[in-house]
Amino acid sequence: MGMLAAIGGEKDIVKESKRTKIIVITIHQEHMEKWQEEIKELPLLDVSNEEAGAILQNAKYLIHNICVDS
Repeated sequence: MGMLAAIGGEKDIVKESKRTKIIVITIHQEHMEKWQEEIKELPLLDVSNEEAGAILQNAKYLIHNICVDS
């Protein structure tokens, strides 16, 4: 392999390495954005779970009272 061919091969490797880094960075950014959106939704889920828990607790109380009164 001649010197110019070796240098050309190295340039190709460097270009491919840069492309790979860009792809990895892009994928990382996409995942970070997705996770940030999911994190923003967590408080809404928490409130929803608390409301569902309160409804279930009330239902449990009513069922218990019906069973005791019967």
